[in-house]
Amino acid sequence: MAARLLAEVDQDGRSPAAISVAAGLNAGMIRDIVRRPHQSPTLATIEKLASELKTSPEWLAYGVRPQPHREVPLLGEVAAGVWRTVDATFCATTAPVSIPPLPEYPIDAQFDLLVRGTSLNRIARDGDLLRCVSTTKADIAARTNDIVVVERYRKQEGEVETTAKRFKRADGRYELWPASDDPKWNGPIVVEQNRDDKNEAVLINAIVVFVFRSPMVL
Repeated sequence: MAARLLAEVDQDGRSPAAISVAAGLNAGMIRDIVRRPHQSPTLATIEKLASELKTSPEWLAYGVRPQPHREVPLLGEVAAGVWRTVDATFCATTAPVSIPPLPEYPIDAQFDLLVRGTSLNRIARDGDLLRCVSTTKADIAARTNDIVVVERYRKQEGEVETTAKRFKRADGRYELWPASDDPKWNGPIVVEQNRDDKNEAVLINAIVVFVFRSPMVL
């Protein structure tokens, strides 16, 4: 810690005594920390010095730089039954809430999708945000009962539908079930493992790991 503290003092330009006093400590505090490196100062002292030196307590105490805040992007909508052209650009109709990344998954693998309609109303309502993790970027695979993000492509029409379904594995195939009590979404999408459909392709590209509720208007 002493070396980092001296480096910050040198960069600041003031004397150690002046910085100590400005931080609300006795004039010899920095001198004493440097002279007695095996005696750790209190957390309150470190926080005061860090604030005065415009750095972080984590850096002074442990040499750990704070990670810059990164926002998780809102990449589109989940709307079963809505087909759009593959090159269509998504525009959010409302500003997304800035929700921090989940620490247990790689930041670059995370994205949000906005729920539209009733195709997920057992777990998420219209306007909720789904935190999704890319199966490719996070190197994870869907397991039975996971909610997965599914894209169905109509190759000839050049259209894609983005929805979310409950994943169930069966012999030689997997099934994608609606998480909805709306009768118009009844029945699964059944995908054979060796399926070779000339017109339609089904791709699981992410797993839903969290649902952020939108505020209800009463």
